Amino acid sequence: MRLVRGCTFLRALVDGLTASLVVLALAWLTTGTAASIAFAGPVVVFGVPAAAWQLLRHQGAVQSARTFLAWVAAALPATLLTYPWL
Repeated sequence: MRLVRGCTFLRALVDGLTASLVVLALAWLTTGTAASIAFAGPVVVFGVPAAAWQLLRHQGAVQSARTFLAWVAAALPATLLTYPWL
């Protein structure tokens, strides 16, 4: 497997699908503010702990911010799909 920014493509795919499934589940369970709650779900559940873990492993604040932003980016596509545009 080819590396994509420090992790394998398969790992990035699994992380993105996990974030998307959490977004879709939260959007389906909530009403009204579905997009904001659905977006916050994977960011809080996966992004914050992953960023904290990077800090605890002494990887630095830059690597921690990259990890957090990767989870934010993973949650965006499904959030845009569940946003009540009409």
